[in-house]
Amino acid sequence: MDTVCNRLGSIACHTIIGITLLLVAAERILHIGFFDPTLGGDPLLYQHLFWTYSHPAVYIMILPAMGAISEIISTFSHKVIFGYKFMIASVVAIAFVGYFVWGIICSLPE
Repeated sequence: MDTVCNRLGSIACHTIIGITLLLVAAERILHIGFFDPTLGGDPLLYQHLFWTYSHPAVYIMILPAMGAISEIISTFSHKVIFGYKFMIASVVAIAFVGYFVWGIICSLPE
């Protein structure tokens, strides 16, 4: 299950960053206005694409470390983690909610 979640999260995040990089390259090389307002583009689009990738990337880095630390503590203490199923559910919930927080960040007034 863990590898399936990692693969799905990786596919979702890397697809977004790949598309963003292609759009930036097309804008710079072909002078197509995706993000540059002087060329008729929308800079807010870049902000949305950036946060859609970057915010979940933070959780992709921290969640495996949290899981590893909890497994190490339970191994060396020779005890089962209290609320193990709840902990797994909360890690999945953090990853799911973290993916959509970019909408809140991008909608805040500047």
